[in-house]
Amino acid sequence: MSSTLKQPFTKNKPIFWLHVVIIFFFMFGFRFFSPFEPITVVGMQLLGIFLGLIWGWVFVGMFWPSLLGLIALGFSDYMTLTEAFQQGIGHNNVLLNFFIFPIVGALDEAGVTTYLAYKISTLKIGRGRPFVTSFLVMYSCWFLTAITTNSFSSQLLVWALFFQMVEIFNIPKGKYTAFMVVGIGLGGILGPQAFPFMGPTVMYLGAYTGASGLEIPYAQYIIWTWVINAVAIIGYTLLGKYVLKLDASALNRSDVGLDVPKKLSKYQKVMFSFFILLIIGLVWTSIMPASWKITQIINTLTAKGVAAAVFLLICIFNFTESKSNPVELIGKYAKWDILILMASVMLVSNAMGGDETGISAWLMQVLDPVLGVDSVVLFVLIVTLIPLLITNVFNNLVTCMVFIPIVYNFSVSAGVNSDLMTMMLLTTVNMAIVTPAACAPAAMIFGQKDWVTPKQVSAYGGMICVIVYVVAIVLGWPLGSILF
Repeated sequence: MSSTLKQPFTKNKPIFWLHVVIIFFFMFGFRFFSPFEPITVVGMQLLGIFLGLIWGWVFVGMFWPSLLGLIALGFSDYMTLTEAFQQGIGHNNVLLNFFIFPIVGALDEAGVTTYLAYKISTLKIGRGRPFVTSFLVMYSCWFLTAITTNSFSSQLLVWALFFQMVEIFNIPKGKYTAFMVVGIGLGGILGPQAFPFMGPTVMYLGAYTGASGLEIPYAQYIIWTWVINAVAIIGYTLLGKYVLKLDASALNRSDVGLDVPKKLSKYQKVMFSFFILLIIGLVWTSIMPASWKITQIINTLTAKGVAAAVFLLICIFNFTESKSNPVELIGKYAKWDILILMASVMLVSNAMGGDETGISAWLMQVLDPVLGVDSVVLFVLIVTLIPLLITNVFNNLVTCMVFIPIVYNFSVSAGVNSDLMTMMLLTTVNMAIVTPAACAPAAMIFGQKDWVTPKQVSAYGGMICVIVYVVAIVLGWPLGSILF
């Protein structure tokens, strides 16, 4: 008689199958309900697909609900299945990230990101200035996340660096160390916003383009975001020094003893140069004269072509020191769950914003009592505050997907710059840090139970939300008015 336990046929729990039924109902059954004015028959089909995506993303995961969304679009009156896959998988932003993922993977494998994190954290300007050093440590996490779009590895790396500093400088565990653990997490949450062509920002901006037909210029985006994020981290640092009056005096000691890499190797310099070349290529057309031949060439390449060209250079050189060959880089770092998610986001947001669906008109009717205020100032305050509150208890991607078309339509009706309003929305909707359900980087912060209590995370996180909100309104609005 065998003692081997019988393996279950599926890993899924019963509740999972209930979610599957709900998702299929929304995507394929919701369309059979009678449409209500001003939503049309096509609008009902698309609204059901959108609700199915929302339910799937919240309760199941990102990959297969997004794939099912593409298939459901092919069975709607809006487009065929072939068009759904061609326009979704072939979308500019999807192809752009397909090439960017292996590029940043190669940069990370080369050890460039680790070197930069240590260098930023130990700059001489911080010696004898404990809160300057504190800022540099938090900012290094932001920078590291910005150039790798990986909050998990970036936070873990900088936390390890900080814990090494705690040991070397004999910093006692307490309010200051808890403050820093949360601050490093803040860097990990803000970092993915740094570039408009990397990470989740591509999906958000793709949804905005789908809803509005507009594109936010890369150069202006980078300037606005880098300034706002840096000031937000500075604000959090000043909170610790002047409001909370935390004791960081132990950092007055020399940083001798930290295991800091001395310099980049030739291979690392070349790989970092490729990344700089990518950034220059992607922002070139936003800041350089259109009449220049190089500008015309880059315009012909488009963003996805620039990324493909940089990755092609990496493939051609096939460096000896590289840990992975080009094909392996794609296999290891091309995140297909994100790519399929992006494909569905781009198509659904574009479809729902169309006049033939009536969804935008319906949203305007429903939300007009709340957002249809006469004061532009009050409109800006409300339309940035509501997503900030929701995102801390709900998925930030879902929150952003819901609010982007709303913000665009009301911005147009209120006579407010929709590019700027979208920038402010992206900043506030990503500030998900008060609860562990807010986002994955926030959950990681709550997981550092040896260093910070859940109560401390929520308290510091609430303060951070206030800081970011104030910075976005007080500084972001006038700065954006100049840039956009």
